[in-house]
Amino acid sequence: MEMVGRVKPSEAKLLGINKSAILCQFRAWLDASKRGQMFFADGYYWHPIQEKHLHRSFKYMSLEELRNTVGELVDDELLIVGNYQIELWELENWYTMPEFKHVRTTQNWRWNYE
Repeated sequence: MEMVGRVKPSEAKLLGINKSAILCQFRAWLDASKRGQMFFADGYYWHPIQEKHLHRSFKYMSLEELRNTVGELVDDELLIVGNYQIELWELENWYTMPEFKHVRTTQNWRWNYE
């Protein structure tokens, strides 16, 4: 699984390349969730992913470094982590970003099974 999207130079300068790359990848995944009207819960579009699959997108980082970097992004409130698993065995986290909050109005309301 290769990275999709483009790192923002200003963000990379401010946060560092690893954090910026992770945010860039999540933006691409969350854009896809939003376009497909998938994984909507609690007012946000989400992207569910298992840690091992997330690590495949960032092979240049050790698993520990990836965990720490994602944890820092969550602590900084740049990533939001949720748990909307349907099956207990899935062992995945759901991630979103503040910019993917969706307020439903009469113009953009669409039925969603939440």
